[in-house]
Amino acid sequence: RKSLRMEVRARAAGDRQEHDVSWFDLPFLADLTADGRGVVFGESGETGGPGYGIFMRTGEAPPVRLGEGRPLTLSPDGHWMASIPLAPPFHVVLIPTGAGQARTVKEDDLQDLYELGWLPDSRGVVLAARLKGQGTRLFAQPLDGGPLRPVTPEGVGARRIVVSADGQWVVGVPMGGLPQLYPLAGGEPRPIPGAEAEDQPLQWSADGRTLYVQRGRVPMQVYALDMASGRRDLWRELAPEDRAGVPALTRICLTRDAKSYAFGYLRTLSELYLVDGLR
Repeated sequence: RKSLRMEVRARAAGDRQEHDVSWFDLPFLADLTADGRGVVFGESGETGGPGYGIFMRTGEAPPVRLGEGRPLTLSPDGHWMASIPLAPPFHVVLIPTGAGQARTVKEDDLQDLYELGWLPDSRGVVLAARLKGQGTRLFAQPLDGGPLRPVTPEGVGARRIVVSADGQWVVGVPMGGLPQLYPLAGGEPRPIPGAEAEDQPLQWSADGRTLYVQRGRVPMQVYALDMASGRRDLWRELAPEDRAGVPALTRICLTRDAKSYAFGYLRTLSELYLVDGLR
């Protein structure tokens, strides 16, 4: 018999240890609230329904269902959860975390949408996406109805959209290359001192001095990369206490002050039964 489950662990500022904040059968981590007290996750199991469910859990309270779709990230002000439907058309849907109606950010030429990050003022987003007949690149999309604007050349993507706290830069990864800094206003990219090919950008500190990057599987190493000198320091190694059946972490979320974090993973276990006395 084979059993499959997704799990989420989190540690908020001031907590002495990590806590298991899993709920339902297949909760896949999406994001953390800015204060680190709330966790947003999707549920692809029976509880999530055919369109998947998006839930927010704060502290020890039961989770609250926000909507459906594939969850992406929370807006910095905490008012909106960005998501996309499971089937085309892949428009961005903004789901309110409180009272209100969902909003759709339409872009008719969007062929595929891979990831989304927010601008610090919560008035725009950065997308890793592909338009019809083009390759993957990063785009800036204002939420006031303005046009979709390319930020990087084709062939530049990101598993995680990491935007600087001042809203001036975004980290992009050229195919087969090192992570680089791309100005959101347009212009030539800049190298990141000390960046290595295995680095996956995770978070940018509020003061702009540190870029947190992840690498590895289990445990996953998170490094603090000094943006001026290129010096890297191991910030933390993340893994569940019981690693049985856990091949890799699926997602890590880290607040800008690096005082709160969460990580998700898939656990697959098998049991073999021996039956005697069959006739």
